[in-house]
Amino acid sequence: MDVASYQPGCAWRTTRFFMCSNQSRSCGFTLLELLVALSILTILISYALPSVSAFIDGQRKIAHLNSMASTLYLARSEAIMRNSEVMVCKSYDGNRCITSGEWEQGWIVFEDRDGNRIHDAEEVILARQKAASGITVYYRAFGSNHYIVFNAQGVTETNGTYTFCDSNGSASARALIVYKTGRSRTSSVRSDGTPLSCPP
Repeated sequence: MDVASYQPGCAWRTTRFFMCSNQSRSCGFTLLELLVALSILTILISYALPSVSAFIDGQRKIAHLNSMASTLYLARSEAIMRNSEVMVCKSYDGNRCITSGEWEQGWIVFEDRDGNRIHDAEEVILARQKAASGITVYYRAFGSNHYIVFNAQGVTETNGTYTFCDSNGSASARALIVYKTGRSRTSSVRSDGTPLSCPP
């Protein structure tokens, strides 16, 4: 009969689903059952880890894209407010502009008072972005690929596109397209409508 019953060494449970402990039997799993359960868990984790890693990379990519969009907005606003040129350049140490590598190394924003396209000691850095892992950030423009400058009117010297890539490859790449007006927009394709590509 499937009713709750009490037996020595057991709590009140239904007799159908509960194995009670007494002098001859004990509640719990056998060693074989534990090994089978651990094997199944290991298999499930091995399938889940790549998806989790790809998800984390994707979130990191979006976060950096948003950070760059905020950086360009700040640089444009500061250029207009200061009535001066403000420059955004890639930088691995948060102090000097560099011409090697790509933009995932980080970048800085500063007022380029003398227009020499170099961060001088007396020029205050307005913002810094640290390096990112797991993603790559490419900037391609008709001018320099190493920096972008906003003049006192808040416009840039050339059009350009930042492409953000992660471990998912070109299929999940995202772009931040910058116009000469100084404004920018996010996109899943190039400005001409062609697919984005992530170099190997």
